Amino acid sequence: MVINIKKSLYFLIIIMAVFYPNHILISFLTSSTPLIVWKQLLIIVMFFWGIWFCFKKKLSTDSMVFIVSLFLLLPAVVTALISGMSFSRVMYALFLYIGTISIILVPRYLGVNNAKVLMFRLSHYLGIFLVIGLGIDYFTDFFINIPRGEYSSLDNLEGFAFLRRASLFFGAATIVFPTLAFCFLASILVIWRDNRFFQSIAAISFFYVFYTSAILMTASKAAILSWLILTALLFIFTFPHWSKRVFRNENGVGEKFFYGLVVILSFSMIIWLFEWVIEFSSMLLDDSDASNAQRFSRWSEGLQLFHLNMHLLTGHGVGATMGNIPDTFPVYTHYESSFFQILYEVGLFGLVFLYLPAVVALLRWVLVSGSSMSDTLLVVWIITYLISISVAPTFLSLHFSFLYYISSGLLLGRKGRVFITTTSDDWSQGVSTGTIK
Repeated sequence: MVINIKKSLYFLIIIMAVFYPNHILISFLTSSTPLIVWKQLLIIVMFFWGIWFCFKKKLSTDSMVFIVSLFLLLPAVVTALISGMSFSRVMYALFLYIGTISIILVPRYLGVNNAKVLMFRLSHYLGIFLVIGLGIDYFTDFFINIPRGEYSSLDNLEGFAFLRRASLFFGAATIVFPTLAFCFLASILVIWRDNRFFQSIAAISFFYVFYTSAILMTASKAAILSWLILTALLFIFTFPHWSKRVFRNENGVGEKFFYGLVVILSFSMIIWLFEWVIEFSSMLLDDSDASNAQRFSRWSEGLQLFHLNMHLLTGHGVGATMGNIPDTFPVYTHYESSFFQILYEVGLFGLVFLYLPAVVALLRWVLVSGSSMSDTLLVVWIITYLISISVAPTFLSLHFSFLYYISSGLLLGRKGRVFITTTSDDWSQGVSTGTIK
């Protein structure tokens, strides 16, 4: 039997895109079977595929990032072995690091347009399912028997009394934001039509309220703040795209008026919400809150990692914070920040490893002309995600590293001076039908 690698990878990406946001449910359903290690199996497959692809295909920007990332891990691997970590712990960590970053190579192998259509269409419908599920999780006890990190914890938020935290199958409320943000941006691309301006704006507004409601139901301060940042970046980056389409239409006087009205209302809303945003920001910095006090304490401890010592450059070794490996190594957990966690494991090389794919992808977006609206929305998501993983501990989990690396790969895979030559309307039609070329 001959295995078609491209079709197999296409199917694998669908599995990862659907299973990771619902990982608690999938793990619950497979808990009594050998498939309980499904996450590890997926990453192992990606590990070997990434190595195979990198050495089989000709060198390009994404494969160069992949190779540099491998070398960045080597000092931490040596440190881990010298410090007495078991070989199985080190290999597990390597599979995790290399398996996830190999995802940046997927768009070029499948074809960037094909990968975009797949991810955006799938995420659009997946997001609808997840938000409805979060609503059920928030208002009912239907999923009470599903084990998770935090289901029924109540946060006493001023002005809202006791607000329940919804997380559905994500496992924790704090890790909902990255997926829903990506799904919302995917919905924008799927429903946008240049020749249906009013309908498109109305639909996007509906989905914004739809997703905002879900973010608020998580009662996660990090998720809400990240959503506000995403909203601000959307105004900054996407309105130029839409305004060019509108003002180019000679007969679109009503559309021009509507565009101006949207801008005026948006700024009015920002001014109206300004006081609330200031009050909300003060909650984030209030050290009298028990959770904040613990977080600040761990961040303060994390900052000590920047002191000059033998671990600053190479860290304490890959796998030093992974507690799900059955050995006797004294695991030190994360620092309430994904930024500090990878710094602890891999040192300054780890920070380069973490941010390199996004930095190179953003540079290509700036330097290579011909960016489409889809590229711009990917940039918005990546910037927001980078901010998120620098302040919240769970945003860097395996379940959302997938979206980070696939988004970076979609930008890294852009070719030539002009990547997409179709109009925005053609692109939307292509996403809807799956026929974009």
